[in-house]
Amino acid sequence: MEARIDQLDDWECRRLLASAPVGRLGFSAGALPVIIPVNFVVDGDDVLIASEAGAKVEAARHGDVACIEVDHHDTLEHAGWSVLATGRLRIAGDGDDVAKQTRLRPWALSTPEFLLGLRIELLSGRRLWHPAGGHHVTRR
Repeated sequence: MEARIDQLDDWECRRLLASAPVGRLGFSAGALPVIIPVNFVVDGDDVLIASEAGAKVEAARHGDVACIEVDHHDTLEHAGWSVLATGRLRIAGDGDDVAKQTRLRPWALSTPEFLLGLRIELLSGRRLWHPAGGHHVTRR
């Protein structure tokens, strides 16, 4: 049997997005696409990201459209899922606000200067699964 692709509903997309420890932030910088791994937390309709000054912060200053993508795959089962959240990037706070986000752990040893927010305006997800595999892959 061939693999199937199912669309995920809003609830499942939000659950999987919140379960992912790392995502890929996509935005445009100087008319070029940028995709970088980030750790983040989901707070209601916002994805929060700690950041130092740089291209992400400049995109947030301009309110640029951005997205965050998370996924999981199991090559043995030929199964997996992906979720894409799209919205406008903004500066949601400063370094003090980052410190208040106890679930947000920046990777770098430096202290982030900005808390960025991505308000979820569009949310979509897909699950790839193989009927012979016998189950959906939704674990992390």
